[in-house]
Amino acid sequence: MPLLYSWARRIADRLLQMAILVFMVVLTVFILVQMAGGDPATLYLGMTATAEQVAMFRQQMGLDRPLPEQFFKLLGQLVQGDFGMSLAYQVPVAELIWQKLPATLMLMVAGYVLAVVIGVSAGVLGAWKQDTAVETTVRVASGLVYAQPEFIVGILILVLAATFVPWLPIVGMGSLQGHDWPAIRETLLHLIGPALALGIARAGIYARMTLAAMLSAMNQEYIVTHRAAGFGSRRIVFVYALRNALLPIITTIGIEIRFLFAGAVLTEVTFSWPGIGRLIFDGILNRDAPLIIGVFFVVAILTMLINLATDIVYAMLDPRIRTTPAALANAGKA
Repeated sequence: MPLLYSWARRIADRLLQMAILVFMVVLTVFILVQMAGGDPATLYLGMTATAEQVAMFRQQMGLDRPLPEQFFKLLGQLVQGDFGMSLAYQVPVAELIWQKLPATLMLMVAGYVLAVVIGVSAGVLGAWKQDTAVETTVRVASGLVYAQPEFIVGILILVLAATFVPWLPIVGMGSLQGHDWPAIRETLLHLIGPALALGIARAGIYARMTLAAMLSAMNQEYIVTHRAAGFGSRRIVFVYALRNALLPIITTIGIEIRFLFAGAVLTEVTFSWPGIGRLIFDGILNRDAPLIIGVFFVVAILTMLINLATDIVYAMLDPRIRTTPAALANAGKA
């Protein structure tokens, strides 16, 4: 019972933190949109619109109300799942988000898997070949990759693909009609470029974190004991050291997930991938406040839910955390 209470209290605390953070995100984005300048009614109706048309549009969209009233009305709608009407598309924002979200999640999952596989594998390999040219190569390569933003990697992939694999469809998402194998294959081919750009750009930090965690684990006394007992280096690295290095690696991977959303915006624009990243970009260009705030609201909630799940997994993997109520309350703060 004490352990169950500690879990429930921990989750309740995190949910309260999430509510406060979501409120701050919505408030910040709302203020930034208002500071951007320009009249959304004029942007939507065009410069030829009459004063009566502009006034009617502002009244219909609630833009003529005081800003505090607009904000709290918007906040109440968001809590109820009503994201309002897009000024540019004239359709519900929720409908646009649910249409675009699957494409973004597909890109994020593919890029995330590539980043974790490439980064963790490189870090483990560098630790296995400690004090050799392999470790040096992993350190240098991961540093160079980590220093490059997603759009730079994306542009490089576009150039290389156009030069060496011109048959590979790399812009857009392909045909969205049908669920047969040709349509799925076309979508997967279009996914290669943006997934590589997103995955490679994030693999650097995973490689560096894995290498550091593995080298720290391999300097522990129990590893020295295993070596003295005659265990092979492969078993020591891939079984004992990796098992104990997983906690900081999982924590880093969970924290870095939030940057995948930011990277998705740049990647989707670079590759014309029709996801919510591209939707944010279009919303900013059109000064579409309901669309911008709705997308950021959904992204903030998804990011914090993922971090909460990571926090729970972290506590489940570490017996020191899950068996001590006080430690459980501090899980994930490291």
